[in-house]
Amino acid sequence: MQFKVLTLLTTLVAVAAAGAIPGRGGSAEDKAINDFTEKCKGSGQSVICCNKTSSSVSKGALTGNLNGGDVACNSVPSYVLAGTLAQTQAQCGGGLGCCTSEAVESRIVSGCSGFAV
Repeated sequence: MQFKVLTLLTTLVAVAAAGAIPGRGGSAEDKAINDFTEKCKGSGQSVICCNKTSSSVSKGALTGNLNGGDVACNSVPSYVLAGTLAQTQAQCGGGLGCCTSEAVESRIVSGCSGFAV
């Protein structure tokens, strides 16, 4: 009886965890976002989340031009997993970036590679 309960709980936890991991499965766009962020983190760089801005005085940790538009960006903590395309578009309308520590320290995104959403 205890073995059956433990097996059932283990199975439920595994199913819940698999469903809670964004970027796994899903659309090709979701996979592309996951691949971009994992490659960026894997190379020791920082992922940034950007929003478009129309003024020359941008508010954000990093500013500049990314994916052909003026943006204000913030670093994404390394423990945050990639989301779906819909989540990324809602939070990072100006796209995602991958920046070296030097770019983050200088607070300018012009040297960062971009991922348009």
